Amino acid sequence: MKQQIRRILALALVVLALAAIFTGCAKKPGKALTVDVTHGDGTTKTFTVKTDAENLGTALVEDKEIGVTGEDSDYGIFITTVDGEAASNEEQTFWSISKDGVDLEVGADSQPIADGEHYELTLKTW
Repeated sequence: MKQQIRRILALALVVLALAAIFTGCAKKPGKALTVDVTHGDGTTKTFTVKTDAENLGTALVEDKEIGVTGEDSDYGIFITTVDGEAASNEEQTFWSISKDGVDLEVGADSQPIADGEHYELTLKTW
């Protein structure tokens, strides 16, 4: 009887130890992007976006620090606000997206991302 109680206690300890190990191994985001935001006044702020998203649009919207919001369109998100500054039809401004200084040829939702990439969001006029 005592031996059976010891086995049960040992099994319970093993289960608790495994649960503690796996609970401590919370999944961390697999990708980190650097995003430079250039505001209308020319000031630039750099953000590190950590994400498991597959595309740039989702990564930007999910990251609350950078504060990207936008409108859904047939082509994905149309970015309207970044870091508290909104684009404006009246002022003829829009948020331009580039990667390593080269303008993207697709929208943010169509841009696949990989760890370590560098993007720029710049408020421009048309």
